[in-house]
Amino acid sequence: MKRILHVSCSPRGQAAESHRLAQKIIGFLLQKEPTAMVVNRVIGGGAISHVDENYAISQQSSADVSQEGSIARSEELIAEIESSDFVVIGTPMHNFTVPSALKAWIDHVVRARRTFNVTKEGKVGSCAIVRSSSPYPRVEDFPASARVSPIF
Repeated sequence: MKRILHVSCSPRGQAAESHRLAQKIIGFLLQKEPTAMVVNRVIGGGAISHVDENYAISQQSSADVSQEGSIARSEELIAEIESSDFVVIGTPMHNFTVPSALKAWIDHVVRARRTFNVTKEGKVGSCAIVRSSSPYPRVEDFPASARVSPIF
């Protein structure tokens, strides 16, 4: 069975336009994969804390200094991604960037030695989370009314 991870980070919750758009994408995926299971991860409202000192030290070290605190939460969030076939992120834009809740989630799931490695050629991803098979949605698959257009 396919898994769809829905990451939602709007402080407006289900009333948010980003939630409505994410639901349209999830609906499209469910049409293609009707038996898929949807896992909802709400990250707004302080649900995801920012990284702690041990996490920050670990990122500059050759190994994780602790498996507690932020590292444990990071591991949980990475496992959600790794067990998912699709990741749908419903997010607003605050001050022309992503909300801090989404940035905190990204800090947890993009982790040296876990989802990417630093090599002499640069940073190399080690966690395959992107699906690009043609039967699945691309921006052009959605009607213009469901797309977000830049305002500048």
